[in-house]
Amino acid sequence: MKQEIISKVLYLLLAFVLILGFNVGHAAGQVKKVEWKIQAIYPPAGRSMHFLKEFAEKVEERTGGNFRLKIFMPGQLVGARELFGSVNKGMLDGAYAQMTFFSATVPVMDARYGPYLAANDKELAYLQLETDYLKPVREEAAKHKILFVGAMPSQPGNLCSRKIVRTLAEFRGLKIRGGGVYSDIITALGGSPVSVAPSEMYTALQYGTMDAVFYPLYAAVEYKFYEQLKCVVWPAPLETSADFFVSMDSYNALSPAWQKVLIDSFMEKVKEYAETGDAYTKEQEKYLAKHGVEVITWSETDADMAKKLCMPIREKFRAASPASAMVIAIAEKALGEYRKKHPSK
Repeated sequence: MKQEIISKVLYLLLAFVLILGFNVGHAAGQVKKVEWKIQAIYPPAGRSMHFLKEFAEKVEERTGGNFRLKIFMPGQLVGARELFGSVNKGMLDGAYAQMTFFSATVPVMDARYGPYLAANDKELAYLQLETDYLKPVREEAAKHKILFVGAMPSQPGNLCSRKIVRTLAEFRGLKIRGGGVYSDIITALGGSPVSVAPSEMYTALQYGTMDAVFYPLYAAVEYKFYEQLKCVVWPAPLETSADFFVSMDSYNALSPAWQKVLIDSFMEKVKEYAETGDAYTKEQEKYLAKHGVEVITWSETDADMAKKLCMPIREKFRAASPASAMVIAIAEKALGEYRKKHPSK
């Protein structure tokens, strides 16, 4: 009788262990894998795309391979101008592009470019990591069911010219690729904005359809513009960025832990790229100089005049919306304090 009771107890314990093991294994097998569709507008070999790929790898690694950002190249799913609407409607989970394309819908996206606000990678990173700079941007984007995750610092937008431009006076009359804030800057400084598709910029420089373009120096190297350039000019009127934004519905469907992984991973890459930005820019300058492209720095008088001429643009952006005014005010105050602590050499 005693032996029978012991056998029953052991049987029940074994059954309990088996059931528990099944449930644990079943639960482990039910970790929901998530794959997002992310479309970019940048060529696969560029610095901006290296950032996106490294960020995606970090997210996947930190979630044990269960959250993957699948990256699609330009035009694979939708056109560049359709990205905002596609993310808004949930056709895409996210996109990687300059949000100035969509400033007609979200005016605050223009305000971030100043002009003459953030001057380099470190300053843009500082605004995002240490101030409330992103708060009004995210609040405005959220009205369109979009989370603005952040901006990858993608180097200052220097004037890259097929003609020598040593002074502001020599800028006047140049045919320069425009669009958005660039058209405003070009007009303010006395140039003529021209419309040129990205795929046609090299030949436009080659045949003189345009004289110059505002572009990061690394892009001038990677796209071989240097073969048609005579000079690049400092200072740049703005710091360019590659913006990452996602569907609010897709974001809200993530667990709080994965939401944190997404934001933290992006900002860690922002900090990392900002810390290497100056050295990277110097490398590009050396490469350009090696290929006969002169690096020109305008006199303080011309640089100050260029900034003064562009101030009405900043005021136009400031007046576009309360969020725009807030972004510019935050940037002006924070950068003023930052530059006192970190004066440029």
